[in-house]
Amino acid sequence: MAANLPKLLMLTVLTGLLSCGPKTTTGRNADPSQWPEDPSTQSGGQESKELSSRCFQKAASKIPPSLQTLCENEIKNNPAFSKLHAVLCIDKKLISSLSDASCGWDGNPESLNRFIHVYEMESDKQKDYQDVHASIISVPVAIERFMKPLRLAFENYDEFKSQGFQWLSGTREHRNLSGTTWEQGVRYRFRANKDLYDIGYQGTNTLYTLDENTFVHLNYATDDFARILSFSQVVIYQSLPNDKGIAIKLEYRKVSSQGLYDRAKKSAMDMARELMEKGYRNATKP
Repeated sequence: MAANLPKLLMLTVLTGLLSCGPKTTTGRNADPSQWPEDPSTQSGGQESKELSSRCFQKAASKIPPSLQTLCENEIKNNPAFSKLHAVLCIDKKLISSLSDASCGWDGNPESLNRFIHVYEMESDKQKDYQDVHASIISVPVAIERFMKPLRLAFENYDEFKSQGFQWLSGTREHRNLSGTTWEQGVRYRFRANKDLYDIGYQGTNTLYTLDENTFVHLNYATDDFARILSFSQVVIYQSLPNDKGIAIKLEYRKVSSQGLYDRAKKSAMDMARELMEKGYRNATKP
């Protein structure tokens, strides 16, 4: 038995190395079901926890009057926004971040996950994937410049593309059905090719001006669903000093898993990251 100990020890060491190999070479577990529930905890350690507490979890003492009016007149009265109303208007989260540029992602790809926070996530893999999450972007340009590509995307997608801006990969249709402006409210149809299936819906997106420095768009799906079963979004755009801006997106989505929960979860997270990256890139495009 003693003569076999070196061989047993070597086998044990090799087995241990092989069993943890993929985690060290990929940087994160390759199985999406094992990813942290909150992407903001994937990197950065204590710094990420502090940013989450200060920027995503901190409750404001009060909501600005103009935003409170929007909460009462538009967000509260639309069932599509019920989960978002609870986070923003009842719990008063994210409000304090409007004046704090350090709460927003600055374009560094290594830190992007820290600026996405998941408030609620369906963890039962027998059900459809859904979550409530927020993301924050800080841009070194005036907030109107950040908003310009978004306006074009909803009002005139062909013009959006002709100017070299980018939307979600695989997008094959983003059509203004109503022929209206963002302020009037745009009814639109969205379709994108993802892997072996389509995703999309018809929805409506309306921009509200709260004051000369603050804008909010309310965006939600209404019908014609493909894979996406429910979607709603509140985005606040805020001007900051020195021609800079910050955008806070709060979003709810439900995606048909069709027995592939992990795949639906990964796809949803990837889309959130991709739209952050492209939103920043569009805003800072020369």
